[in-house]
Amino acid sequence: MVQRRSALIAGAISSLFFLLLVFRPPAPTATPRNVQLQSQLVQRLINGEALTLGILGGSISRQEGGYGAQVVDWLNRNWPSKEGAHSLVNGAVAASESSLASVCFDTLLQQDGSSPNLNLIIVEYSYNDAASPETARSAFEAITRQALLRNSAVFSLEFAGYSHNRGHMEIGKATNDFQNSVGTLHADVASLYSVPIVDVARYFYAFADAERLMNYTDGIHPNLEGHGLVATLVVEELIRLVASTEESAQWFLSKSISVNGPSWLHPPPPTPPSDNARSLPSLPSPFYRSSASSVSAELSPLPPPSFSSTSPSSDIIKWSCTISQISSTVSALRQSAIEMQGFLYGHDESDGGPFRSRARPGFRTNSTMGEGDDEEGHLIFALGRSADVKSVALLYRRSWQASGKAVVWVDQERETGRGRSRSGGCEREVDGQWEAETTQMVLEVVCEEGAVEWREEGELFLHVVARRRDYFKVYGYAKG
Repeated sequence: MVQRRSALIAGAISSLFFLLLVFRPPAPTATPRNVQLQSQLVQRLINGEALTLGILGGSISRQEGGYGAQVVDWLNRNWPSKEGAHSLVNGAVAASESSLASVCFDTLLQQDGSSPNLNLIIVEYSYNDAASPETARSAFEAITRQALLRNSAVFSLEFAGYSHNRGHMEIGKATNDFQNSVGTLHADVASLYSVPIVDVARYFYAFADAERLMNYTDGIHPNLEGHGLVATLVVEELIRLVASTEESAQWFLSKSISVNGPSWLHPPPPTPPSDNARSLPSLPSPFYRSSASSVSAELSPLPPPSFSSTSPSSDIIKWSCTISQISSTVSALRQSAIEMQGFLYGHDESDGGPFRSRARPGFRTNSTMGEGDDEEGHLIFALGRSADVKSVALLYRRSWQASGKAVVWVDQERETGRGRSRSGGCEREVDGQWEAETTQMVLEVVCEEGAVEWREEGELFLHVVARRRDYFKVYGYAKG
């Protein structure tokens, strides 16, 4: 009897052990890195430390006195720092896609020749990525990963335009690619990294007089008052973060902030939501309640990339970008152009008229519509020592308006006649024309690391050859 009882007990213990193995509770999930960085941002505010805000985006974000500047101004008025003013580093470039920032991240966010510690980076490419939706996820993910690995919290800011032809805002009835937002593609990435989405489109489409509230100048770009409304939504997201823990909520309640008047950016919209507001699609914005422990805890590692080709061990690829739209690199760009036969540097109205062209100088083929226009122009950039350059990319204009093609290659030979690369690799044809009804700056990798075994001594040169009568424009290059 005793032996039988012992056997039963042993069997019960074995069964219980088996059940514990099979049905054991899941291990606690690590707090996402972006949530931890947001908690650190809130703690800096509570401690009275200064924040540095970074912005990456297109012409909307580049607007002087736009939403970024207004958010920083609001912070300085309502949550001032004890150690100096909160500040802004605006790395937005007009008519650029997220592919530019995914490569030129460090160059765009430099300040006085150095890379500042950015506490929050707002990323806005919902318009411009619509022209190349096939790269929207991968480039946005590369930007997000670089920001998080540099210990910067990330917000995604998503816009949408309205129909010029109809004269008012309508969802899903845009007249061209430039007005179709790709916010849903960015949301796929945001959900993986717990990136909050400031969904401007959702908010303003919900109101009957949304067009008036946004104060669009052209159906795409808000005026400064419209930027104030966008800044209000960004501030609301910051307040949501501050109110996510009991300690920070108490700090927030101790502050005197008026929802109207000079302390607030703008009063709430004066009109009630339209009848179809509840049926409008919205972008999912992940929410995680922060904890005090996440402020001091070791930062969580990033998950493997889902859309970009970047490997987890090489997320931060050091690129140096030399671009005509970045004032600190213009001098180096022009000095590196050692041959400009058939090309001119300067402004022209090909990029959307005189207003936009002033922000988009570059090297363009020089056609006099006379003798010699069928000849090829040859633009050569000196890239430096071959030992210091692993990868090369070209920044050039693409448009639905008349644009030509160019043959581009990297070589250690400066003089190759009007022929092609002697290296046997790193040569491709790029097309300056596409169907999307917009004119933008695009980045295309010409030579990847390991494609050619260069001689260790000597320099590298980037060659661009295009027919003079075919309009082709170069904005610069990137070296990795």
